[in-house]
Amino acid sequence: MIGQDANHTIYCDFCGKSQHEVRKLIAGPSSFICNGCIELCVYILVSDKHIMNGHRPMLPGDIGVNA
Repeated sequence: MIGQDANHTIYCDFCGKSQHEVRKLIAGPSSFICNGCIELCVYILVSDKHIMNGHRPMLPGDIGVNA
């Protein structure tokens, strides 16, 4: 099965992190995605929405946070 090794450790099919490196792995019909990749996807979708609406997404520096 995609996303598993011989020891039955599950891996994210997007970033390759194991189940031991992430908080959650979500299973699809033939693949897995981790919470970190989902969060990144949400960020990309929200950013695209703001760009299409003529708005720029808020960045940490906008509120004085240095990343």
